[in-house]
Amino acid sequence: MNIGFSKATWCAVATILVVACSGSTEEGGSAGTGSGGGAGAVSSGPIAQDQFAQAYTDAICNNAAPCCQKYGMPFNGAKCSAAFRAEFDKDFGKIAATPGVSYDAAKAGECIAWVEKITKLCAVTEADAVAMQSACGAVWRGSKGEGEACSSNYECSGADTGAAECDSTIVNGEYQGTCAKSAGAPERGVKGSACNATCMSQGTGSECSGGGGAGGSTGTPGTAECWIDDGLQCEYPSFKCVELVPEGQPCSFSNLCVASAWCKDGTCVAKSPAGGDCDLSSMGWECVDGTYCDKTMLKCNAKAAEGASCTDSEQCATGRCEEGKCIPRNAFVDDDICSE
Repeated sequence: MNIGFSKATWCAVATILVVACSGSTEEGGSAGTGSGGGAGAVSSGPIAQDQFAQAYTDAICNNAAPCCQKYGMPFNGAKCSAAFRAEFDKDFGKIAATPGVSYDAAKAGECIAWVEKITKLCAVTEADAVAMQSACGAVWRGSKGEGEACSSNYECSGADTGAAECDSTIVNGEYQGTCAKSAGAPERGVKGSACNATCMSQGTGSECSGGGGAGGSTGTPGTAECWIDDGLQCEYPSFKCVELVPEGQPCSFSNLCVASAWCKDGTCVAKSPAGGDCDLSSMGWECVDGTYCDKTMLKCNAKAAEGASCTDSEQCATGRCEEGKCIPRNAFVDDDICSE
């Protein structure tokens, strides 16, 4: 795990980065980024360190109103500015006070340009989110070498270019980390690949977790990730990418069954069609793709299209319900930003 801004700050800008604050599959996991592309952002020039928190705040709060209003969410610019400035002052101040960490005014200008651009987009793409993360990650540069103790990526030399990271673990309830070479992007496995995780697309992002399945011969974890989207899972303890479990076979989790099935009482069974019966205890897995389990009728209903009325995100084909309407999952609206 890598330590950076406080959770409150990242939750506040989660929509901008197209990264969920937290997420889990039935096995547990963490969220990632979405898909898409976009053109570049042009920096307006260097930004002094003592002006960075205000510039970051203005980039969000001076530009968020149109997107909030587009999707029917109220916006209070004064409250947005006050809340974000206080949070950024605290987090950026903590980074600046860390020994051995230096500030790059030119990179700060590039970062703010991306924040402003993404705030105005209303629908954020993965390419833009990655570009912003890259620009903003280079604002602070660390000096600690490989193996030295750290509490955040910013302390490690090379973290600004993605070559290093603060590799942290929890010891006695506290984070302890050391600077290490970045592992880089993991390999996307194929059938038979040595693996260490099962991953699946989730809204605009993805979630990964440790291997699952019915088991096999003992093996050694590999470097690949097996994707449910590709019909594969990382089987434990063989640590090999294998096909998802077919109907009628033993299972441990519903997302490890083939798309037409879910895991009921340890066996993959066929999902209910639209109009079929469902049980809320199945957590939505019981209904075929494109439908959800209606809590009142206990029937599988078709999911609503963008713009339709809703009371819960599970009712929307977009996967997101805000202010009583289905909106795109990667739309730039968030309670912390629009209704702060």
